[in-house]
Amino acid sequence: MRDAPTTRISLLAKLSEDSNEVAWREFVELYEPAIYRFVRRRGLQDADALEVVQEVLLNVQHLAANPPSKAIGSFRGWLSQVARHRAIDLVRKRIRLEQVLQSQNALFNSQYNEQHELTADVRHQMFVVAAQRIQKLVSDMQWQCFWQTTVELQSPKQVAERLKTSVGNVYVAKCRVMDKLREEIDSILRNERQDEDS
Repeated sequence: MRDAPTTRISLLAKLSEDSNEVAWREFVELYEPAIYRFVRRRGLQDADALEVVQEVLLNVQHLAANPPSKAIGSFRGWLSQVARHRAIDLVRKRIRLEQVLQSQNALFNSQYNEQHELTADVRHQMFVVAAQRIQKLVSDMQWQCFWQTTVELQSPKQVAERLKTSVGNVYVAKCRVMDKLREEIDSILRNERQDEDS
C-alpha cells in the first residue's frame, strides 16, 4: 500500500486497549483514506470501496485484540494483502450474485417460454380437434372453401375458380365453417374449465 502512512508500533499496541478510543480515531484518520484509495484503484465503486474499508478496519481491530503468534511481516504489507483479499472477495460475491440472478432470469424466461409454447400447442390441438369434428358436419365444398382460404391462404377468387363456384359462395361457406369452429372450440374450452374446477 504505497500511500499508507508509516504505522507506529506504539499506535497498534494502543489499539488493543479497549478504552483507547483516541488511538483508534488516530488510526482511522490515518488509514481509512489510504485503504479507500487503494481499493478504488482496483476498480471498486464508491459504495463497494467503503464496504471493503469497513471490513479491513474490522480485521485491524481483530489483529490488535488478538496479536498473531508468528510474525506477519510489515504491517503495511499485511494491510495491503487484507485490503486486496477483501476487494477480491467482494467482487467474487457480486459476480456470484449476478450469476444467480442471471440463472434465475434464464430459468424464469425458460419456464415462461415453455408455458407459452405449451399454450400454443394446446390451442393448435384444440383447433385440430374442432376442425376434425366440424369437417364431418359440413359439405366437402364448404370445407374446401374454408380450408383453402383460411389455412392455405389462397384468394377467394382462386378458390371459386378451382371449385367452380362464385366468390360470394366461397365467402359464405368460409364464414359458416368458421362460426361452427368457434362454437366447437368454445365448447372444448368450457369442458376444460369444468374439468379444472371439479
